[in-house]
Order: sequence, then C-alpha cells, then structure tokens
Amino acid sequence: MSNNLPSFHLYCGDLWKDQQFQLCSWQAQNLWLRMLVLLHDSIPRGEFRLSNGQPMSDEQIATLCHMPMADLKQLLCELLGNCVCSRMAGAIVSRRMVRERQEEENKFQTIEDIHEMKRQAGLKGANARWHSHDMINGKAMTENSTPDISSSSSSSSSSSSSSSSSSSISKEQDIARFENEFWKPYPGRDGKKIDKSQALKKYLMLNEQDKALLALAVQHLAVHPRSKDGIGIKDPHRWIQNGTKKEPSEPWREWIEDTKPQGGLNVGLNEKDYTAGVW
Repeated sequence: MSNNLPSFHLYCGDLWKDQQFQLCSWQAQNLWLRMLVLLHDSIPRGEFRLSNGQPMSDEQIATLCHMPMADLKQLLCELLGNCVCSRMAGAIVSRRMVRERQEEENKFQTIEDIHEMKRQAGLKGANARWHSHDMINGKAMTENSTPDISSSSSSSSSSSSSSSSSSSISKEQDIARFENEFWKPYPGRDGKKIDKSQALKKYLMLNEQDKALLALAVQHLAVHPRSKDGIGIKDPHRWIQNGTKKEPSEPWREWIEDTKPQGGLNVGLNEKDYTAGVW
C-alpha cells in the first residue's frame, strides 16, 4: 500500500509527557524525531524496510539519517532500551504509525464494502422499477392490440384514442418518476433547486435505461459528504445535460458507480489512541 499522506500528527503534549521519551538523551530524542519523518514516508508506513520487504540494516538507517554508524548504534540502543521504538520482524518500527496504518486499511475495506452494498441495492431497485415499467407497457400494448370488429373507421378511431390514452398515461408515469426518483432526492445548492421545468424536459428525452441509471446516480450523489454540505452542486438540469449541442456532457454518468468520500484514506487520523503508548 503506497503512502500518499502528506503529513502525520505529532501530539506535542503526548510527546513531552511520555516518560519513556523523556528518559532518553537529547541526542536520542533528536534522532527519533528525524526517524519519524523517514518512517512516515516509508513503504509500508511506520517500518524501515527495503522495496523487497526486507528490513533495513543499521548501516542503511545511519545513511538515511546522515549520522556516523557508531553514533547511530549507541543512540538506537538507547531508544530501544527505553521502548521508544521497537523491532518487528527485524525492522525498526514506530508502533503508533503501524497501528494507525492498520486501522486505516481496515476502515477503508469497511467503507468499500458499504459502498458495494449500496451499489447493489441501487441496482436492485433500478431493476425492479425497470421490470415494473415493462409490465405496464406490456399491458398497455396488449390492450391496444385488441381489434374493434364493428367497422374499419371505428377501429381506426379506437386505435388512435387508445394510443393517445397510452401516451398520456406513459407521460404521467414519467413525470411521477422524475419527481420521486430525481427531483426529490437531488441535493439542493444552498437549500434551493431551480429550473425544474428545464430538468423535466431533459429527463423526458432520456431512454428508459438511462432513466433507471440516472436514479441510481442521484442516490450516490445524495449520500456524498460534500453534497450534504451543498458544495459543488450543479443546477439539476445542468447535471442531467450540460455543454453545447456539438459537445454535450452528461455529468450524472460519472456517478453511476459509487465514489469514495474524499479523505477516505485519512479516516481516523484525528482520533487519539492511548491504549498502546505514544509510539
């Protein structure tokens, strides 16, 4: 797992109150602060390891810290003796960084599982609505295909009337779907949603499959943390279709697949854990 975190938390109060750290000489304390910076950028974070997974030797750590080997061995012995750092499978590690990294990985996997469950639930709901719409259309077609044997003129008139009635019912259903599946769940910008008629016009131009996918995309947008704050929300009709006739864009298609909340890899970093020591 690559380390793309630009910083790490150094709690100054914990640092100065930690008896193990205070028992070290100022030279050992300075070495440990330098090592923490290097450990933060290591892969995996918190462990002095080479790219092949093997632990770094003391000589290699001395090179990274720009310190004579004899001085590093003496100060490292002091840090290990006071339990400021530890050796794990042969590698010098920061216990706190390792613990926080493992917690982040576990939480990240949990978030991914939740997103997958939401995505599957959305697809299931969209398929159910799609099936229901097909059943309604199928019934309407069956009723429209029944011939009127009284006369050819009355048959033509009945067919035209049934077709018009079916078209009217279908439009009413689309308007209801627009209201329930798009307009109501769509997040407002500063608590407002404008140009409803424009959004409805663009919605009615979509085919049935795109309407079902749009409903799924709205669900993903609505639960996004930034959407709840009203940040970066487009006007509804521009979210359905934007751009020009020559170069149209459909921003909603980017939300068909659920997205990770921003800062997903940083979840939990603001939480202090005193159960296993400062380091």
